[in-house]
Amino acid sequence: MYRNSVSLLLFVALVSSAARSSAASQTTPDNEMNKGLAAAEAWLQLIDEGKYAESWEAASELFWQNMRKMGKGKSFWEKLLRTTRTPLGPLKERRLLTKELKDSVPMAPPGEYIELRYGALYEGKLVEERLVLNLEKDSGWRVVSYITKPASR
Repeated sequence: MYRNSVSLLLFVALVSSAARSSAASQTTPDNEMNKGLAAAEAWLQLIDEGKYAESWEAASELFWQNMRKMGKGKSFWEKLLRTTRTPLGPLKERRLLTKELKDSVPMAPPGEYIELRYGALYEGKLVEERLVLNLEKDSGWRVVSYITKPASR
C-alpha cells in the first residue's frame, strides 16, 4: 500500500510539474507583444544610428517583397532614409503611444501582426512613427512597414 501511495504521489508530482512547464513555455499575447516591442526597438535603433542598410536586412521578407513590387530595393531604402531621417537630427526621445496585436493588416496576407505607434522628438521636431511587424516562422518578429509623418499637436 505504501509503495502504491508513493508511486501515485510521484506520478502526480511529475504530471503537475510537466503541466506547469508546458504552460510557462506557451506563447501568450503579452509575451508576443514584448518580443515584438523588443524587435521594433532594436530595428528603430539601427535607423537612429544611421545604419540604413542594416535596417533593410533586418526587415521582414514581406517588407522586401512589397518594396520590390514597387520596383524599389535596398539602395532606394537607404536613400529614402538619408533624405527623410537625417535632416531630423538626433533622436531626443521616443515614446510608445499605442500597441495592438492583429491578425490582418492592409496589403498583407493574414498572419500575426503588431501595429505600433510612437511619438518621437528630434531636435525640436515632433514626429509620429508607425511600425507594423509580422511574426515570421523562422525569424521571429520583423518589420513589415515603417511610416513617419509630422505629429499632430
